[in-house]
Amino acid sequence: MSPPRLPGGPCRWPGQHPPNRIAGGSRYHQAFHDIIKGDTTVKFPPKTFQGYRATPGWDAATGLGSPAASVLIPLLARGGSG
Repeated sequence: MSPPRLPGGPCRWPGQHPPNRIAGGSRYHQAFHDIIKGDTTVKFPPKTFQGYRATPGWDAATGLGSPAASVLIPLLARGGSG
């Protein structure tokens, strides 16, 4: 589920951090499969609620992407250094 859209910018769920805090300067970008297609738009005829689009890199629709456990678990086990 994506954060709700509000005037003045998106709202962040607790624990959702900007990409530079999570992935900057680390191997965490290798620990996720980047999702670049799709969106979170919901259609309830006759209404359509516009969501967020998935784009390369971090986005509000998919965050950093789906985890690659074989890379992510060892990174987390050693405290993220790598």
